[in-house]
Parts: sequence; C-alpha cells; structure tokens
Amino acid sequence: MTDLELLDDFEKKLPDIKDKLSEWLSDEFNIFEVLRISKMEIRYSNVFAWVLGPKGNHGQKDFFLRGFLSQINFDYSSIYWDSFEVRREENDIDILLISSKSNVVVAIENKIDSKEHATSSGESQLTKYRKYVNSKYKDYRKKFLFLSKNGDEASEDESKYWKSIDYSLIFSLL
Repeated sequence: MTDLELLDDFEKKLPDIKDKLSEWLSDEFNIFEVLRISKMEIRYSNVFAWVLGPKGNHGQKDFFLRGFLSQINFDYSSIYWDSFEVRREENDIDILLISSKSNVVVAIENKIDSKEHATSSGESQLTKYRKYVNSKYKDYRKKFLFLSKNGDEASEDESKYWKSIDYSLIFSLL
C-alpha cells in the first residue's frame, strides 16, 4: 500500500477507533488514578505547569496558556505570549506564570484534598504568597488563583484576592 492509501484507510477507520477509545476513556478516566498518584498535589502541579509552558516539549506553544488565561477574566491586551515562563515552587507558590515583557504575573495555589494552612509566622499561606508577589512583582498586572478539585473558596481573609477555580477548567483545555 502507498502512503496515501494507508492514510485513506486510517481515515476510514478513525470513527471506529474513536468509539473504542471513548469506551475505554470514559468521563471518569483519570491518568493520575491509574498511576496511583491521584492524591499527590505536586504531580498535578508539575503536569499543569508543563501544559501551560509555551516552550514545553508538548509542541503546542502557547495554545494551552492562551486557553487557560482566557477563562479567568483578566485583561490580556498587550500580551507577549511567547515571553511567559512557568516557575514551580518559587517562594513555595505552586505555579507562577510570569511575563516580564508583558508585566504580568499569575500565581496559582493548587489544593487537592487539603485547605490552606498557616505559615510559621502565623499568617495564612495565601497571605504570604500574595504579599510576596505584590512585593517582588510590584508594577505587574496580577491575578491570584486558588485551584482545587471542586472550586473551593480561599479563606475568608483571602477570598477577595484569590479567584477560586476548579479542575474542570483545566480538563476542558485538554
């Protein structure tokens, strides 16, 4: 068979392939559960950071980053998408999306089955993270996101600063 005939044959079989895959990959399918790491927040954060990185080896450039940021109601005028870098655990913040060229920073705190906790100084971790970002990225446009499986709210003191989002927003991008 020629390459063109193979491609044509594959295209004809594609609906059957999709049907078989959809049976196996139901709405409840979760690769993290298959790997037995579904409770490991750090693994979710690593994958999410990788997906959002415009220079990641996933080959999608800024596709996921644009899709994600378009969902969180932020002014994205004058954005240089390829200038974003993704940082993990800077000052203990799970994910920081930073564009020095665009003067934008997005802090993401990820929680799986836990609530935010107090730091050794007694302030909440979200307060600590917000103060750090406000201090280090003073002239940047900022967004603070509290990510959880079910869209749990940040603590009362911090809920006015941190927008709650849930995993369905991320899964919808994939």
